[in-house]
Amino acid sequence: MMHLPLNNGYKTRRAGHGLLVWNGIVTLMALVSTAVSTAYSQSLSEQYQSNSPPVVGGLPPGSKGLQQPVYVADRSVPRGAYSSLSGQQDLSEYLDERVGLVPSNAPPLDLNRFAAGELIAIVGKEPILIGHLIDPKKVTEERMNTPSFEKDLRKALAEVIMRKALAQRFVNDQVSGKSVKEREEGEKHIRRKVTQIFYDSIVPDMKKKQKCETDEEFYAFLEKAEMTLQTLQNDYAETMLARQCINENVPEKPAAELIDLAEYYDEHIDEFKQPAKARFQILTAEFSKHPSKEAAFGAIAEMGNQVIGGRPFETVARSMSNGYAASEGGYYDWTTKSALKSKVIDDVVFSIEPQKLSQIIEDTDGFHIVRVIERKNAQTVPFHEVQPEIKKKIVEIKKKQLEKDYMQKVRETTPVWTRWPEDFPGAMPISDVIGQ
Repeated sequence: MMHLPLNNGYKTRRAGHGLLVWNGIVTLMALVSTAVSTAYSQSLSEQYQSNSPPVVGGLPPGSKGLQQPVYVADRSVPRGAYSSLSGQQDLSEYLDERVGLVPSNAPPLDLNRFAAGELIAIVGKEPILIGHLIDPKKVTEERMNTPSFEKDLRKALAEVIMRKALAQRFVNDQVSGKSVKEREEGEKHIRRKVTQIFYDSIVPDMKKKQKCETDEEFYAFLEKAEMTLQTLQNDYAETMLARQCINENVPEKPAAELIDLAEYYDEHIDEFKQPAKARFQILTAEFSKHPSKEAAFGAIAEMGNQVIGGRPFETVARSMSNGYAASEGGYYDWTTKSALKSKVIDDVVFSIEPQKLSQIIEDTDGFHIVRVIERKNAQTVPFHEVQPEIKKKIVEIKKKQLEKDYMQKVRETTPVWTRWPEDFPGAMPISDVIGQ
């Protein structure tokens, strides 16, 4: 199988969302775990290069000043590109709802000095430039002056910071306690392994789904879809390491005790109340379809007589009725109490004996005859019947809370400098680093 080169230099524009969906994420996570456990005993072919962030000019965090970062062309895949393409859950749901809305002490972005290479955050040792979040070609003066521009940029930045912090934590945990040299080798090996998975599994799967038999056809697909292979690889690696970090530190299925289930049932009892519902058939003689009210009554009476005489209800409905469901044999599927437009019909459906024909009834549209096929009275589903459903909900709630708690811990222990520290608890102003 031909491997796509890692540094192919092929540039495209901007990735569209939802173009691809692939499976096997769990399997890939397992491969990462295997890679970590063997990080000091295996070596990879040099054809796989480390998935390191692009090198930018500047001094490390803590210095009294930072050189103007050098923009590395075409980081044009938008945030969350891999998670969007693969159907993976992104991290936006874990962000505070106030992100981008809290008034900031940072000076507003100045169009005259706006540049893709402007540094807006540092996570650990990794810088984040405006060009990492927004394609510079898409930023116009008109767009920057819209009320939502800064808010959207701040939300995008907060999510990328969280993702980078998690990815860094995962790598650091794997090499913790090692010598400096071993740490460096271990970090390189982990990133190489993720890169290997991307090019051995993800790219071939993408080519197969898009029916691309050659690299040239695949590059053409990427250009048409406005994707960049290198940035998609970077996003994939970061997303995968971040998710693996969560998976290794948060239990997949937290314990859900019986008392938890019972408390949820009592507190959400309305969720388990089911209204009365019925399935029924109806014959209709609409006033608008007959020359007079008397003629409409004669028509509905004849329909009723034919059903009583033994002709199938469905046949009579299709051949003689002119109501809404006549072509379906007058059949209405499960309908809840008070859901029908006609109160007269609704009252009859939920009062007459099932399998019996009603009397001729009249509403504003015409005359009707109803037969209830099946009806279920309103009820509250017993606790024992919904225990599995409640347990699943409790597990999901607990897992979500544990994930949020863990992310809070990561936020508090990861050194972060950002233009908008109010959006990321524990972060410090970027001005502390660049001296502005």
